Amino acid sequence: SGKKDNKFEKAAINELSSLKGSTLDIGCGNLYFYPVLKQMAEEKKIIYMGVDPLKTIIKNKHMKFLQKRFEDVKFKDNSFNNILMLGSYNHVQDITFVLRQVYNILKPEGTLLVSDDEPIIILGKEKKSGKKEFEHYRNSSAAEAERNLIRLGFRIKKRTVVSEKTGNIWLIKCA
Repeated sequence: SGKKDNKFEKAAINELSSLKGSTLDIGCGNLYFYPVLKQMAEEKKIIYMGVDPLKTIIKNKHMKFLQKRFEDVKFKDNSFNNILMLGSYNHVQDITFVLRQVYNILKPEGTLLVSDDEPIIILGKEKKSGKKEFEHYRNSSAAEAERNLIRLGFRIKKRTVVSEKTGNIWLIKCA
């Protein structure tokens, strides 16, 4: 849509296009980058798996989708070359738990791409159980997310902040 979106989209696609190998997409629900990831999977540059609690209606023989919360799936340590959290960082309730799991399942020298791409208001719809699900739990800035990632052992390779004045749009590449 606007200029800031184009800058963010270009930065994200540039980072995505360099990925190779097993790729886990945590919170793939909106499938915003689906065309790029689909092409890469079909060309066998990546082996794609998406995890999201929301049902994904797309069927593709080159891509696997699990309708689950990442927190409820157990993966072997060192099993992914790449992990994506594009737009899902602020949707995860216990971000420390999730990032620890990500750190364990990411192969040494693997790549973690983390982003958030919209200004948000932290709200949640209460279910009859009284729990809020699949909503934003925080509105972390790039600097806050970066501090959290470093604290948990990730090395920051690159940070792209599209605009801190007009929204909270950022992309961080870690190893």
